[in-house]
Amino acid sequence: MAYSHNALIGGRARFLQRLLTPASNRQLPLAQLRAFYLVPLGSAFGSTATVGILAFLGGSLVLIPKFNVGATIQAIADFTPSHLLGVPTMLQRIAAEPALQAIDKSSLVSLIAGGAVIDADTIRHCEQLFDCSFINLYGSADGVNCHNCHDDLPGSVYYSVGRPCDDICDIRIVDNQGITVPDGIVGEICARGPLSPMQYVNAPELDQRYRDKQGWVYTGDRGKIDEQGYLILEGRKKELIIRGGLNISPAQIEKLVTTHPDVLSSACIALNDPDLGQRVGLCITLVAGKPPLSLSAINKFLLASGLEKNKLPEYLSYYKQLPLGPSGKIDKKQLYADLAFLSQPQAIDSNTER
Repeated sequence: MAYSHNALIGGRARFLQRLLTPASNRQLPLAQLRAFYLVPLGSAFGSTATVGILAFLGGSLVLIPKFNVGATIQAIADFTPSHLLGVPTMLQRIAAEPALQAIDKSSLVSLIAGGAVIDADTIRHCEQLFDCSFINLYGSADGVNCHNCHDDLPGSVYYSVGRPCDDICDIRIVDNQGITVPDGIVGEICARGPLSPMQYVNAPELDQRYRDKQGWVYTGDRGKIDEQGYLILEGRKKELIIRGGLNISPAQIEKLVTTHPDVLSSACIALNDPDLGQRVGLCITLVAGKPPLSLSAINKFLLASGLEKNKLPEYLSYYKQLPLGPSGKIDKKQLYADLAFLSQPQAIDSNTER
């Protein structure tokens, strides 16, 4: 992406300033800001570090060469960061490590999670174990941004990514024809504002595909605006699993599965099927020491949690750790490669770990 100075300072840096306003119970002058980035600085999430934290806010950075749970916990103890920025899978793994409770975490003001939808139980768990507030960040290199703030309505962080801020990025929800839908209706998220980049570099076909003549970018993400003005994410439009004509959101299943007390992290993928088009494959990592769950047990839990019967997973695969891509997100391409052999319908209900 090609950014103007206004998009970098007037958009990406200013959203950090708004994002990192200290909580009332832990006042922190911005000059003392020390941000610990768990994601690569070359990613869209990590690219805010230099222009935002260092150049605009005058803070400092904590970095480690590669994400590692033990090294992260040691760095929190050694360098006392004020903010910890990472993707949900990283925070889940750190929270599950007993060594976290043996260090002083009093310097932490907030955890900032971006890159994926995270469930309410995991947020509460992280708030308790890290002993600080939690902020959901929704954004991308395309010029999309929305996040929770410390002055949001109590509990809104458990289901939303905050209210859109027009000074940084205006957001609207549209249907398949590009028409804005009423609040409460799910549609595609579109964005435009000071944070918007100038263009895709040397790729006019991408500008034509994802941007309209008014400068709105079509994100491919699904969401809705509730009656209080909060943006609620509903998953990726392109990641929908279409089973027998029924649209199934992987994010919905992943959020519900992760609320199970024995499940640490999860990912849903579409598996090709000659009869129904696609079926739902579920990949999970368990909390250390917990015995394997059967597919029927997981589906019973999902039904009790409100998932419709025709959306239940039909394949189950266990991982010691779900693979992560360069940005720290779960690498679904690797999961697809791992399960490519499932070309014919057959139930997998095993304890095999990868």
